[in-house]
Amino acid sequence: MADYIVIPAAARPMAISSVVISARLQHILCWKGCRVLGDLHGLRLSDLALWRNCGKTTVLELLGVVRCLQHGNWNAQTKPDVKDLAGNYEI
Repeated sequence: MADYIVIPAAARPMAISSVVISARLQHILCWKGCRVLGDLHGLRLSDLALWRNCGKTTVLELLGVVRCLQHGNWNAQTKPDVKDLAGNYEI
């Protein structure tokens, strides 16, 4: 299964700190050295799930953010609804 993260080119320079995400996801990404959304481009969701403190809910949250960005309906003021946006993705 191809589970690579694809961040649209226009969103890649956007700072992760400017995105409304959970503190857990924010800390995990910071700990892994991700500063802008473009740092996530090309990573695999399945690899992300293996990172320390990064469980299914956290991966699904990131997937929701990525899908919002891909569909151009990102609202930086609110967190995406993980259940709506993650669809049938299984970890």
